[in-house]
Amino acid sequence: MTRIIGKSAAALLLALLILLPAVSCAGGLPAEVTLQTETGTEPDTAPDQTLPGGIVICSDGECLFKVVRPDICSQTGIDAAVELKRGIEKGTASKVTIETDYVKGVKGDMKVSVDAPEILVGMTNRQETADVTGELPADSFAVCARGNKLVIVGTDDKATLDAVRWFVGEYLSDVPEAASGFLLPEGFSYISERATPPYKLSEDADAALSGFVLKSEKRSEAADGIEYVEQIYTDSSGQPVRAFAAVIQRGRGRFYTGTPEDGTVLENMCATVTAEMEAAAKSGRRGILAVNAGFFDMNGDKQPRGLCVKEGELLRPTASYPFFAVLDDGSPVIGTAGEYAKYSGGIRNAVGGRYLLMRDGKPFELGLGSDAGTERHPRTGVGYREDGTVVLIVVDGRQSGYSMGATFADMCLLFKDFGCTEALNLDGGGSSTFVLADPATGKFVTKNRPSGGTMRKIADSLIVLPPD
Repeated sequence: MTRIIGKSAAALLLALLILLPAVSCAGGLPAEVTLQTETGTEPDTAPDQTLPGGIVICSDGECLFKVVRPDICSQTGIDAAVELKRGIEKGTASKVTIETDYVKGVKGDMKVSVDAPEILVGMTNRQETADVTGELPADSFAVCARGNKLVIVGTDDKATLDAVRWFVGEYLSDVPEAASGFLLPEGFSYISERATPPYKLSEDADAALSGFVLKSEKRSEAADGIEYVEQIYTDSSGQPVRAFAAVIQRGRGRFYTGTPEDGTVLENMCATVTAEMEAAAKSGRRGILAVNAGFFDMNGDKQPRGLCVKEGELLRPTASYPFFAVLDDGSPVIGTAGEYAKYSGGIRNAVGGRYLLMRDGKPFELGLGSDAGTERHPRTGVGYREDGTVVLIVVDGRQSGYSMGATFADMCLLFKDFGCTEALNLDGGGSSTFVLADPATGKFVTKNRPSGGTMRKIADSLIVLPPD
């Protein structure tokens, strides 16, 4: 799409400012702005390029507006705010602050008005966002000036990310080096169809989704570069679903295979996740957090049914099960049993799983047509992003009124929301456990509510240690 005001036109108006097209935005999204298609069309009403007046967003290396995102949103929503911050900072050499829309005392669907100048990214609780989204067509996004607010919002978080990328690409990617500010004419507005369609699994897999809607989210720092996340969803019938996650940036945590008594003998040996963390701590490996890991023979010799590697030592072969491994160089790997051979010489720690939920960013094995995949149960899984950030997720289930559990399709979408391109289902049901070391006391605290009422004794676990 052609810039409506190019560098030469801007220079005639104000040598050090970049102007955006001026289109009325009073009383909701204006009728005179045409819906932009993927190929792009210009507004029916040509902007007045002779008026230098407007709202100064940035001036002399300072951003006068704060970027505000919803307090409760997906990883995609967070990414949208971060991309905007980076785009403004790169395009204008101005320092930008991101805050959430949290206002004390505001609950539910209450809308608020805040006097401070803000760039609102996504479905915030600000009245200006509500005014814009109330007129927004399906599967679209808007970038619109409302008073001292710039609203950047889509019909979902992925459409909002499209809006941010359009705005940054159109107006911040080639700002003249001489520019010392960024001016937004009052009333600017743009509406477009989203660049990417809503994320879907497949026609068959969509039927296995439980209709999760995120209602609340709490994030805290478990350690430097390691984030702990608690989420509450509601399903299509309004029942709650609780998820517990850890986001471990590459190099900020070391993965270690927890075993009973921190030993290498697994036959007829089981222990809770907490007991395996305590045993590792006695050996000088005090964990930051841990989850249960591989499937195991509950009614037989208690050994893992899939791969188990501990500090380079093979304790159990992979058999026919897929696996999660961390290589000697710290790289995470999720692979099939047939792919084990190409990694076997460089695996430091590994555990087995069952069902590869995602491969290359797409759903892979979701257990469609089987009770294992389509019924809702407590679940544990591991995934990672392209940059090597690892995500662990535990979902509680089988507890009406508290948490109803997840299908494999649900887990796939949760990992997708955390930005993962690869994900593996680990042992679930009564085994699903998430333990976190309390940052203040150091005590190992069980954060989820295991469906059996107490922690199950398991074969192996995934423990996250401080980096070497």
